[in-house]
Parts: sequence; C-alpha cells; structure tokens
Amino acid sequence: MNEVVRNQGSPYAPYLYDATYLYGLWINYTITNNISVRDGKKLFAFAANTTFMGKEERFI
Repeated sequence: MNEVVRNQGSPYAPYLYDATYLYGLWINYTITNNISVRDGKKLFAFAANTTFMGKEERFI
C-alpha cells in the first residue's frame, strides 16, 4: 500500500517559489517604471537580465 508521507513537499516547490518571486519582481518593476504587465518582450528582457539567489540555486 501507498503510505502517506507527511511534511514532505513536492520536489518542484523550489521552482514554483522562484517563478513566483520573479513574477513579484516583474510586477514591482512594471509599477515603478510605468510599463504594461502584459508586455511580453519587456518581461523576457527583464527576466534575462535579472539575477537572484533562488531556493535551490542562483537564478540567472
């Protein structure tokens, strides 16, 4: 039978955390620079030039 393991998160949780953190940085950037949140080209450029320490490793 499958046993329920408690207090163990998904192995993908750190990636979700990093993606959410990056999205928060993007929202803050758009507000402070008066940019549309829906501007995909600027989002990609922002993400490509953003570096931070993620949960698992350095996000580049």
